[in-house]
Amino acid sequence: PSITFSQAGTTAVILQGNIIKNELVINADTEYYYQLLDHKGSLLRKGALLSGTNRIATNTFPGGLLLLRIFNYSDSQLFKLIKQ
Repeated sequence: PSITFSQAGTTAVILQGNIIKNELVINADTEYYYQLLDHKGSLLRKGALLSGTNRIATNTFPGGLLLLRIFNYSDSQLFKLIKQ
């Protein structure tokens, strides 16, 4: 199942599920930024999301709860992910 992040009434970002293994797949309609955090709030990775399909490797991260913050100049959303 997909998880969506809507902005101004349109679907802006779609996550391909919240249970991940080796990579996180994110579809964005425009440029956003992301921060991937562990369950303690420590930054694991950050970067830009470009318009289209984005893949973030997660194979080196420990299993358990991860937090994904997606944001731009006007909005921010936090997602809970489970890394297997």
